[in-house]
Amino acid sequence: MPPSAESVIHDLGYQRYTGPRLGRGYAVRSLYLHSLRSAFGLGRGAKAKIFPWSVAALIGLIAVIVTVVTSVVDETVMTYPEFSDQVGFLTVLFTAAVAAEVTTRDLSANVLPLYFARPLTRTDYALAKLAAVVTAIVLLLGVPQLLMFAGTAFSGDLSLGQALDEVVDLSGGLAFSLLHALLIGSIGVLAASLCRRKAFAAALVVAPFVVTAPVTTVLMSAPSQTVVDIGRLTNPLTVLMGVRNWLFDDHSDIGSIGAVCGAVAVGLVVVTGLATVIRYWKVKA
Repeated sequence: MPPSAESVIHDLGYQRYTGPRLGRGYAVRSLYLHSLRSAFGLGRGAKAKIFPWSVAALIGLIAVIVTVVTSVVDETVMTYPEFSDQVGFLTVLFTAAVAAEVTTRDLSANVLPLYFARPLTRTDYALAKLAAVVTAIVLLLGVPQLLMFAGTAFSGDLSLGQALDEVVDLSGGLAFSLLHALLIGSIGVLAASLCRRKAFAAALVVAPFVVTAPVTTVLMSAPSQTVVDIGRLTNPLTVLMGVRNWLFDDHSDIGSIGAVCGAVAVGLVVVTGLATVIRYWKVKA
């Protein structure tokens, strides 16, 4: 059929993009920052902010209480590394919520093919998500320790030498917080990435810590030191406690099992990190 004499071709003004191509690095940074913001509910509704900020406020309150008690009794109530251990289960709950938030939304919405159609690789995606969760945990544990440091260092009763010692102690505490974040975060992201529903993902994150807890308690109550040492290795949180006793507690009699805890912690971080990358390589695009 011949075209109508009144047919019109409309110029919609489409043009080729001639601006700068920001590339893969920019995409990774953008995904990391977006995931970190999502971890704390930033850019989301009020409901998404309730749980992460409630846990952060509770841990901050614990830090304030420790600082006040320390100033009253004039002696160290809790060291910086001990602080991370004492709030370990709260950290696990926080990680469960955060890891589920940053992983399940893309999986359930089936938008991963859109990510992988860009220069962003599957490895980039997995590492950006993991880095965001680890950063969120470091902030969760690190900021309260900075509050504790400020309350102690600026109390006016410390000499310069004591203040420098406090800085060294804080550095150790922050380094230990990073180990906490790497271990708990890598387990959390791997577990959460296996589910598409947020509630199931959060439960799966908590499971390795809760399910093994009774076994750990029974083994560590045994009269045999060998059994106690084995029990210490059955739960990620007790592994971290073993590392803390080994590295930061001069009065601990943990012995060679402390080095084993350190090796297990590093091994778990590496294995779960690699497993997370492999998991995203297996996702259909």
